[in-house]
Amino acid sequence: MCDRVFEVGGIVIGDFVCPTEEVRAAFGEAFTLWADQIKESRFENTNRTFVPPVRFDVRVTADGTPQYRAEGALPLLRPVFDPPKPTVTCAPETQPIWE
Repeated sequence: MCDRVFEVGGIVIGDFVCPTEEVRAAFGEAFTLWADQIKESRFENTNRTFVPPVRFDVRVTADGTPQYRAEGALPLLRPVFDPPKPTVTCAPETQPIWE
């Protein structure tokens, strides 16, 4: 499903439990946000196999509010949009003439 949304130009965020480096490698160079917020999950098999990631783009800890953590990660997920800057530039000779 994520591939289909991405193919038509959408932004996709997939949430996956990836307890080992081998599982994480299946996602290639995906943006990785490590939610490092608990010591153990409620799933014993995940607890036994979990290896902390070596490479990640953002590490989210239990510090701060969810809003604070989201605002810190968002600029890294997409370029910052600056509304005062023009998003389209047209040369005067290419603008339509209305009669």
